[in-house]
Amino acid sequence: ILFITHRWIGDAVLSTGVLSHLIEQYPDAEITVACGPHAVPLFEAVPNLSRIITMRKRRWNGHWLHLWLKIVGTHWDIIADMRGSLTCYVVRNDRHWRRQPQHRYGHMVEQHAHIIDLEHGVAPRLWTKPEHVKAAERLIPSGSPVLALGPIANWPGKEWPAASFAELAHRVTAPGGRFPGGRIAILAGPSHRDR
Repeated sequence: ILFITHRWIGDAVLSTGVLSHLIEQYPDAEITVACGPHAVPLFEAVPNLSRIITMRKRRWNGHWLHLWLKIVGTHWDIIADMRGSLTCYVVRNDRHWRRQPQHRYGHMVEQHAHIIDLEHGVAPRLWTKPEHVKAAERLIPSGSPVLALGPIANWPGKEWPAASFAELAHRVTAPGGRFPGGRIAILAGPSHRDR
């Protein structure tokens, strides 16, 4: 199975439910994931992972040529293309799903589900290795619940105002909230520290 997903971490996370569904349907399939460099760690523990192809953005959409060169020699049983590229038409495959323009309405989890002909969205799924769990335990020791917030997006138009995140955190961790006394983890990349 060739699974082509997004460049950005958030969008790639939202596509993981589709990959999880395909793995459940085809548990013996070898999986190749093509994604942006920021999303690579999300897929390192995928079951039956054969390889990850890092798609770095290139001029003139050269990243698609780079991908084609990496996959053209393989006959794919399935290609699931969350990006809507023409890849499935230029490499040999038995079956493919590809994002179409009409799939661009509703929540992205639902859009992804429609790509592979599922009626309802499939929840994102993250796979971990033991070293991931140990790193998480070092960063956030066990204890009270943790509310993880990711306030930064790849462009400001997708971001919720900081005051709204603060209000949400207060409501959720206040007495009577979902996680009273809970701790808060702010998730972002190193280049977003100032923001």
